[in-house]
Amino acid sequence: MTPRAAIQQIARLVRDDIRSGELSPRAHSVGDMLAAQPEALLLIVDLTGAEGRKKRPDATMHHAYSFMLGQTLEHLRQRSEAGNGHATMAIENVRAAIAQQMRIGKLVPTAAMALVSAFSRAGIEVGEDIRSAMDHAMTQTGAGQHSLPTPDVDEMLKDLVKACEGDPFLIQSQFAELMAAMPPGLQLSLLEGLVLADDSSLREAAIGWLLADPAIATPLASMIEETAGRGLVTATSVTNLMLIRNWVSEDRRRAIDAIIRSARTVGSVPDKRPAIQVRELLISERDGAGAQSIFAAIKQGRKNALVSILIKQGHGVRDAG
Repeated sequence: MTPRAAIQQIARLVRDDIRSGELSPRAHSVGDMLAAQPEALLLIVDLTGAEGRKKRPDATMHHAYSFMLGQTLEHLRQRSEAGNGHATMAIENVRAAIAQQMRIGKLVPTAAMALVSAFSRAGIEVGEDIRSAMDHAMTQTGAGQHSLPTPDVDEMLKDLVKACEGDPFLIQSQFAELMAAMPPGLQLSLLEGLVLADDSSLREAAIGWLLADPAIATPLASMIEETAGRGLVTATSVTNLMLIRNWVSEDRRRAIDAIIRSARTVGSVPDKRPAIQVRELLISERDGAGAQSIFAAIKQGRKNALVSILIKQGHGVRDAG
């Protein structure tokens, strides 16, 4: 079996798992296997493009290729952060391949977005080259900012709320995957749909982008501040904003404080919550790759929980649970 045929066969197995609603152990082992064969990533890009150019492309195959790429990129990211130059090069090569195939028309926007979402899941920056190529491809196909049909966006948001069962944090992570390669203008256009949505879980998800790059966060803060005065920022969002403000720079803090003040003028005041008690804190030694784990046993009211964070020198928080 040729390498190309082998990748197709693996993708079909993953596709079948996705259709069944449960990923098998073999699917979760894909990333570790493919990380040792970086050239396989380029085949995934090529095969995803070929699927997208079919008269009737299989969307589930796109999801399968995206899953395979995401699993592999996560392994490569960990190795890259540990100083493995080959892993870093493999990531750069797949970025370049996606951008190039978009520019020459071999990777249509829908197929490209499936692959790009894998970068977001793996905690890897998409890069300006891919964003530029995506902007060009969407303009060429007439899928740019001004031609997005509002009813389709509304339907997409309803489906997103249903799929995420109204969880704002899950909505935020899923929407972030969708927008990862979009230019800032289009991202802001879609985020406006969240900020103005009738469903409060969508509006609560929007505040997550106040931690994004300034090109997104600054205009979004002004947008949310304006809607806060109309009662569209919930008390739950105010609570989350009060937590966020302690973790951002002074200029962002001022913007967040303006939203909180505006929300409070119309009565969006969070209920008093039981104080969170840190019962025990454990911090591991830093390993050779600069990684360190922090575990906290906490109690809020009658509820107990264990919180864990993985941080890596030079990279910040890499995982949390």
